[in-house]
Amino acid sequence: MVRLGQREFPVPIWLWAALPLAALAYAWAGFVFPRISRFYVGAADRSFLAMMVQLGIAWLAAFLFIDIVRRARTPWYGVPIIYIASAAAALILISDGIVRPFTNVAMFVAGVLISFAASTRASGGELLMMLVFTVVLPFVMGLAAALVVTLASRIVARQPVRSRDTWREFVANLFGATVWMMIAIGGYLALRHNVTGRSANSSLEWLPYAASALGAAAAAAVHLLLVWRSRRGAAAETADLRLWLLAVAAVGLFVWRPDALGISGVRAYYDYTRPALRALGVLPTPALVVAGYRIDVPYHDLTVSRVAPQPDGSAMRINAFFPDEFGLKRTDGGRARIIVSRRDVPMTDAARVMDGWHKALNEAQAGKPGQEVMVRRPAMAPAVLMRDEAHPELEFVLSNFHASVPWEIVEDALRRFAKERVRRAN
Repeated sequence: MVRLGQREFPVPIWLWAALPLAALAYAWAGFVFPRISRFYVGAADRSFLAMMVQLGIAWLAAFLFIDIVRRARTPWYGVPIIYIASAAAALILISDGIVRPFTNVAMFVAGVLISFAASTRASGGELLMMLVFTVVLPFVMGLAAALVVTLASRIVARQPVRSRDTWREFVANLFGATVWMMIAIGGYLALRHNVTGRSANSSLEWLPYAASALGAAAAAAVHLLLVWRSRRGAAAETADLRLWLLAVAAVGLFVWRPDALGISGVRAYYDYTRPALRALGVLPTPALVVAGYRIDVPYHDLTVSRVAPQPDGSAMRINAFFPDEFGLKRTDGGRARIIVSRRDVPMTDAARVMDGWHKALNEAQAGKPGQEVMVRRPAMAPAVLMRDEAHPELEFVLSNFHASVPWEIVEDALRRFAKERVRRAN
């Protein structure tokens, strides 16, 4: 229940059941309606599995949120903390705790079973593989998920851990998680093996969307029913929420996965939280150094990349937004980018595009040894490549500027950047 001053507002059972179902419907609609003009995107099996994963995250986040609020007394200002912790915990548990391990284990088991079936010429190898993937692995992976959800929710809500009620909740959560994964994996395998007998691009393009809606609704109903039945005989006492513990968990989970709150969470973390920690001296700022030259651009975790960091703090390549004060600011929302790279980068280290730029500079430099070299690369995303005498160890690439800007202005901006923002580190 939520406490507001001296008043307390309990969460009724219908809201406890309705909110997770509403979150499920909202997540499904957000997945489908942006694609309504081209209703089917990608292969049916992968679309179905991706939707089931996203629906599972939305379901678990809403269920944890409303369940904790219902089971414990919390002040009104604790509700946002519960939401942040629930959203982050659901994302981490499903994406990092279930999907990735399950994928790795499934690949290993598939290899073992295929080898076994081939070596023994057993006719039941495919049936055994289907049984392991759709029943055994979901049950095993659900054990850890159910244990984490059960213990975490009871500890935060000040419910006794060593009791019969804990065991009943664990069993309910275990079978609920198993049903979710069995439906997700079974539907994926059914669509992958094309049980309809029709091609993926046929008139059944709506099938993964309809199947995910029905499958998620069935799994959610089973989980709700199991949890409700497991708590019918439990004590109805409501204790004060361990808000301090939940706040610590919310901060830790948010730092681990800020995308749990969507793009707003990512921006809040990378645009405000990490810069504030760097201003306080808590978080170090990586050195933007290439081949002994310091690149003077504002550091940002998402917009500045250091390729192949070296033990001395330098990097093979720095990729960042080009500063707006050099006159290439775009009005369409795009940003020009500057890449400063070592000239002696091995070809195995360079990406395909960088490899082409590097070869173009080598060819131009062959005719002008020891002099400045400019190479214009017109394309959908135009680029200017440069080597100069002042920085014999470096090469520069200025790209993603607006195609309407004259080449001379771009080249002059790149020269000014190299002169004003690239200095010897020592």
